[in-house]
Amino acid sequence: MAALLGQGDFPLRQIYGRRPVLSPQNVILIGVRSYETEERQLLDRLGVEVHYMGSQLAGDHLPPVLETCFHRLAGNCRHIGISLDLDAIDPHDAPATGIPVPDGISGNALGQTLSALRGNPALLGLEIAEFKPACDVRGRTERLLARLIAALY
Repeated sequence: MAALLGQGDFPLRQIYGRRPVLSPQNVILIGVRSYETEERQLLDRLGVEVHYMGSQLAGDHLPPVLETCFHRLAGNCRHIGISLDLDAIDPHDAPATGIPVPDGISGNALGQTLSALRGNPALLGLEIAEFKPACDVRGRTERLLARLIAALY
């Protein structure tokens, strides 16, 4: 993310060319629970909007937050991509990730939200990261992924 924003190590930034690929006002992070101090300082300095996991995203609160953020981005951008790190989802719903951290986003609430975004012409795609099949408990994460993709598309 830092390199896409034109920050961080020079060799990594050079992969993307001379200019940042993303503008900070066109990036919103939702469900952040774990980060390094330097990461938070960078995001704060750049003015990236961050919604930390807590009561504002618990239960039924996620859909309106995600929808509001999506529509705010749609006002700035012609195309929007969603990058979903599975470790943001509660490990009860998605155990197959490298860094399972309790009290994450509800898989059901995320599915509801993605369903509400279905068919929006600004939505370019969905990227799913941090899937570790070897850690999948009875295929729970794989089934959730299938539901999330079906909800969006």
